[in-house]
Amino acid sequence: MRSETSEVFANPDGTFTQETNAAPVRAQLDDGSWAPIDTTLRADSDGTIRAAATATRVSFSGGGDRQLVTVAKDGKSLDITWPSTLPKPELAGSSATYPDVLEGVDLKVTAVSTGFRQVLIVKDASAAANPDLEHLEMSVTGHGVHLQPGLDGGVAAVDDNGTKVFESPSGQMWDSTGDATSSDSDASVRKNTRRTAMAASGSALASTPASDGGSEDPSHGPTGGDKTADVDVTLAAGKLTLAPDLGLLRGKDTAFPVYIDPPVKGVVHNDWTALSSDGDHFWEWDGDKGTGYCANYAGYLCSSTPYTQRLYYEYPLTSLYGKKVLDVTFEAYQTWTFTCDRHSYDLSLVDKGISSSTRWSSRPTAIDLMGDQLVSHGRGSLCSPSQPADWVRFSDNVSGETNENLTTTVAAHVDGEKPQITFSLTPHDETSTGAWARFRDDAKLSVTYISKPAVPTPVGVQQGNAGSVCNASSEPFATSSTKPKMYATVQSADGANAQLRGQFEVWKADGSAKVWSADSPSSEWVADNAKRDAASSTALAAQTDYRMHARTQAYYKTDRGTTGTLTSAWSSWCYFRIDTERPPAPVISSSKYKPADTDPAAGGVGESGTFTFTPADEDEPSP
Repeated sequence: MRSETSEVFANPDGTFTQETNAAPVRAQLDDGSWAPIDTTLRADSDGTIRAAATATRVSFSGGGDRQLVTVAKDGKSLDITWPSTLPKPELAGSSATYPDVLEGVDLKVTAVSTGFRQVLIVKDASAAANPDLEHLEMSVTGHGVHLQPGLDGGVAAVDDNGTKVFESPSGQMWDSTGDATSSDSDASVRKNTRRTAMAASGSALASTPASDGGSEDPSHGPTGGDKTADVDVTLAAGKLTLAPDLGLLRGKDTAFPVYIDPPVKGVVHNDWTALSSDGDHFWEWDGDKGTGYCANYAGYLCSSTPYTQRLYYEYPLTSLYGKKVLDVTFEAYQTWTFTCDRHSYDLSLVDKGISSSTRWSSRPTAIDLMGDQLVSHGRGSLCSPSQPADWVRFSDNVSGETNENLTTTVAAHVDGEKPQITFSLTPHDETSTGAWARFRDDAKLSVTYISKPAVPTPVGVQQGNAGSVCNASSEPFATSSTKPKMYATVQSADGANAQLRGQFEVWKADGSAKVWSADSPSSEWVADNAKRDAASSTALAAQTDYRMHARTQAYYKTDRGTTGTLTSAWSSWCYFRIDTERPPAPVISSSKYKPADTDPAAGGVGESGTFTFTPADEDEPSP
């Protein structure tokens, strides 16, 4: 089973593993095949610009018309139209830039795995004074969806069942204050030059100044020192209206360019966000983000205005209902660290979920440590030995660290049928910039499980050579065999991968005593839907009423060598009677054909008559 974010594997030991990435990692193509996410833009023969492979299909205008973008998912789509004719865009990787859509304002659209991001780049104060920026209207047309205000602000596109298909959360805008050069010391650097610090072996830092390790493109989002504000996104009469914060747009201390970013995305079942103490928030960001304390370290800058940032990942659990969770791991790909020294990073369960409206002031609180890892990845050959980017794996160290309980925590959430689970990823030390690190958006939760076995069906007592019957207590099935077979067909959602057996019990009908029990097979295991049977090795007492039931037992063995069994609920009772007495000959009567020893002959060959059979009063004893 496979989706944009999730994949299920059958393991040789009979278990299954479900791997769920927070962000989409694959997209389904037109021919039904799957391909890795590829947001590279290419122009079609008709001039339309399309992303190669994204979970939500994205196409942009090639210029010369007003239809800016179409997003499509599951047969439903949204068309967004710009107020005026668009110029031919300049393509660069995943982005298309339409120059001067307003005087001094460029429009940059970027394909991401879940949809697209659009950023208005206001180049200077003169451009910011344009009254068209105060309320920028775009037409939105839905196909198979209708638009409504989002619960967290912004706009949602829902289908006829009320299911959200696309969303445009409340936008965000920021200026370039963080790009300004600091003059505090010779070690000060431009915040967003994004140059990587040279590092020798151990903890030594070379003389090249450092940043937070992120993208060099300031249109990707605000960083430390940038002034930020929310952008109101409203909907009325098919018009999507953006209302930037004019205090920031036209402030006397505003540093240009100013970036205005209202994203539009297809809805995925997983969520992720980055929250900063300086007010920045990055809902379902694309690529990687930093976590920790971003400030000054040993004279090298992460940010000229210190802030703390935390990463949060949320995963749905409904697909695991009815499963026995055996083992859980969490992996996040570390792309960059501030130094070559290893630092400890904590994966923690938090007390509530996240949404596009979650901010630092309403952030979840860590309530239980799931695990920690001491690592340093991403600086490559700048460290000795080299430290390439790599996955950081959190998994319970049962023998060495008994406080690590990722598996039991996820299992408890599944057993309690909680809809999702949310984690935070942070450095253990949030006071030192040396621990600042960046992780990708596609963090992966892997859950190994087996399905809990189902009640066997059908269940019954042998009837004839191979049939079975299950009667109620009011009409117990009568059998003359003192060793009748009991039948049950074992059941599991794991199909051929399941390892099952039937378990049988026979009791006195009044429940006063269990007569016998058996497993079938006794020392092996069978797959789903296998018919099993069992019989008592000693004869059951004759002329006695009994009842039987059965259940399915499942065996599992994890990749760590842990073994165990699970059992279903018992089936309903089937009642039967061991009746070995031979019934007497019935009494036969007829109004026309009477016994010859008492009545004269009557009727004749070929002449019909009516006969009544009446049971005798008592059984005859068995010979």
